[in-house]
This record gives sequence, structure tokens and C-alpha cells, in this order.
Amino acid sequence: MGKQVNFFLLPEDLEVVEEAIRSTGPVVFLPDVVPEPRIKTLPSIELPKERMGMEPLRVYVTRPDFLPRVRFRHVPAQGYFIVEPGSPVIELNRNFFDGHRIRHGRMYFYTGPDFDPEFVRWGDKVLKGVRKVLVRSPESKTEYFGPAALEWMRRTEAKTYPGVAVIRGAI
Repeated sequence: MGKQVNFFLLPEDLEVVEEAIRSTGPVVFLPDVVPEPRIKTLPSIELPKERMGMEPLRVYVTRPDFLPRVRFRHVPAQGYFIVEPGSPVIELNRNFFDGHRIRHGRMYFYTGPDFDPEFVRWGDKVLKGVRKVLVRSPESKTEYFGPAALEWMRRTEAKTYPGVAVIRGAI
């Protein structure tokens, strides 16, 4: 079980989303993978266009007071550690953008039985804040768009398909 928001964002939309996340109070951003099972933080969720394809798209969001409960799982075949599913974090999958298509992104957090209600309340507040700064898709009602993504779609006449927004003829 979980809660999520699905979206199409360009790299410049991440600033708007980060502001919405930070408006909920103190937050910490964590990378997708780490070389050892220790907390490492990121200064931001931003991903410059020139780094697209060179950095993992997934990051995690949590509050500083939840950090002691974040657990890691070793992935021996890859030689790194990931955040253990069920840790008190919001998974943020940023969108891949190559100039022709935007792949679907999302924010998601787990809400299973016996999960910390304080974390769930905070997670709901974060998702609500993010939804407020994005525009809901009139076609699907479950996907949202950042301001820059909407402008790009209007300018290029891009269309949405399941999981991707694409300029006509770029599929």
C-alpha cells in the first residue's frame, strides 16, 4: 500500500517542486545508492540538463527526525547499498528528458499496516503541497505537469502516451 503523485517535469520544474517540499518544514534529500550503509545527503533534488543520463533519477525525501529509522539493504551484485523499502522516506523518481520526450516521474511513499502515522501525515502534506504547484492533466486526471513541461508541450505540440510525453514523430 502507498500513496503517490505522477508527473511530467522538465529539469527546471524541479526547483518549483523542491520549494513545495521544503515548505512542509525541514527536509533531507538522500541519494538512490550509497557505497556504505550510512546516511549521505544531497543539497537539492535538482538535476541539470547536462547531467541527465549520468546521475540516478531516484532520490529520497525525509525529515531529519526520521533519519535514525532509515535502513539500508546491500545489493551484492552491484556493490552498493539502497534505502530499505519501508523506511520512512518518500521516493522521488525524477523525469528523464532528452529534448524529444519526457518520461513519467512520481513521488511515492509506503503506508502499510503499522506504519508510523506521523510519517504518513507528513508524507500526505508533502504530496498535497507538490500537487498544488503542478497542473493536473485534463486527459488522465492522475498525472500532473510542471510549468516548464506544459510550456514545452505547447511549444512542440507534444502528446502524452502511457508513461511518456513525446514530440510528434519522435517515438
